[in-house]
Amino acid sequence: MRTPALLTAATAAALALVLALAGCSGDAAPTPSASPDCMFTAPGPASDAVSVSGDFDKAPTTTFIPPVASDITERSVVISGTGAVATSGSQATVDFTLYNANTGAQLFSTLDAGGQPLPIIVDESQFLPGLVKAVACAAVGSRVVVVVPPGDAYGSDGNPALGVAPADVLVFVVDVTEVGPAPESTAVPTPAE
Repeated sequence: MRTPALLTAATAAALALVLALAGCSGDAAPTPSASPDCMFTAPGPASDAVSVSGDFDKAPTTTFIPPVASDITERSVVISGTGAVATSGSQATVDFTLYNANTGAQLFSTLDAGGQPLPIIVDESQFLPGLVKAVACAAVGSRVVVVVPPGDAYGSDGNPALGVAPADVLVFVVDVTEVGPAPESTAVPTPAE
């Protein structure tokens, strides 16, 4: 019989590049924080199987029984923010803690000593689709948990540097700390001929 793996976000300090959403902390179920025209990623049984507690922008206490599996990305809101909403094309700055949903191991956290928040463009062509789905339609001050299948994460290559195998499902706990316009492109325009 498996026992719940109690995972705390405060061990690894290395790479930044992911996020997730799922589960509530025992309070009344928060509603997605978004504008009416925003299409947020829905919760499901996998994201609801992850319990997250702790203060916003502090290391979360995350509990789930591995393996947690899902064929689609699922997002649950833990804390509903009230600030600006991350919409398609905007830039969201996030703190996140990443777990391997197959093993329960914490892989990385921007909240560990020396960690830095990660700015991401809310565009699946520029960042991991699962991380973008976690952030899309979330307001500043939100904490979400997302369960991300390999297809919305690192795919068939995995990410050996993070300890992610090709078939690994990931759990991200993401705090949205800022939202603003995406930076201007630094590409040099081609002169018209």
